Amino acid sequence: MEVAGGQTGNGAAVQQWACVGLSHQKWIYNNGDKTIRPAHAPNMCLDVPGGSWDNGSKMQIWECIANNPNQQFDLSPYWGGETNIRALNRNNFCVDQPESFQTSVFTMWDCYRGVNQLFTRIGDGGLRVSKTGMCLDASDNRNGAPIHQWSCHGGSNQNWVYNPRDKSLRPVSNIWRCLDVSGGSQTNGAKLQLYDCNGTPAQQFEFFYT
Repeated sequence: MEVAGGQTGNGAAVQQWACVGLSHQKWIYNNGDKTIRPAHAPNMCLDVPGGSWDNGSKMQIWECIANNPNQQFDLSPYWGGETNIRALNRNNFCVDQPESFQTSVFTMWDCYRGVNQLFTRIGDGGLRVSKTGMCLDASDNRNGAPIHQWSCHGGSNQNWVYNPRDKSLRPVSNIWRCLDVSGGSQTNGAKLQLYDCNGTPAQQFEFFYT
């Protein structure tokens, strides 16, 4: 997906083209305002002309306008590719799997895009670790239950529902409990657990795709 001819003005067409790695084919997603901006013109936004709801509407770039629904997009966790899972209780803080064995507990660590911090969404909400091929697993449903890795089996304790409004991750096995950074810790090595959903930053996560 590129801005035709590398143009930077209002109304420049967005089209499919052979990938050449230039800046007008690179896009920046802002999860805060939900805009997608071309790297060569970051003051411009991907835009649905006139806010059309019609199939076949052509895409363009346009000067970014705050809270304009024509320029807001949701790259949900169901979007393909590998992703970091970042906690919002501290900048640059990623879900991390430091070990290779089954039952190893997930921790938080500075983001550095290692394979132990990359996940792929599978099946009905599974999160598979790129390093081990095992899945994010709620060991049981009690408060304080550790979140560990386990062979992927598609069970409800491995299927996670992401709520983009409160940014929580909840296991299907108990949707009243949330993925939680224990004690709200901002320290490398902080353990992940299941805990009653409370809307705090320790239970807020975002997906950053490669």
